[in-house]
Amino acid sequence: MKNKLLLILGVMIILQSKYAYCRNIFVPGYEILNFSAGHRTQKVNFRNPDENSCSFKITLFLENGQAIWSSDVIPPGKTLTTIELNRELERGRYHKAIMKYECFTLDDRVKLNNVEIILNINVN
Repeated sequence: MKNKLLLILGVMIILQSKYAYCRNIFVPGYEILNFSAGHRTQKVNFRNPDENSCSFKITLFLENGQAIWSSDVIPPGKTLTTIELNRELERGRYHKAIMKYECFTLDDRVKLNNVEIILNINVN
């Protein structure tokens, strides 16, 4: 599983006109996910880097927009090593799948931004 660390620079947040601040958010990026056919439980390495001061929620979508998995909130420093898909995927290659990251403040879970990464899912 190849991954890259993307940096979203200068994310400007304005919350109810009370305050504004800029932070960098590090988002792990993937080009390919390899899953096992005939199983809903899949091995992964999805993490929220220690450097972040926000939580993630990750959702995987197929190209047709169907969500096949969604996480709970993932705090900084936490890694998910297994996930449970909504359904088994048939053997094949799923092009242009989307891994959507939603970012939230740690204390009150105010939504910060979204990042969508286009990737392929190989199911063997």
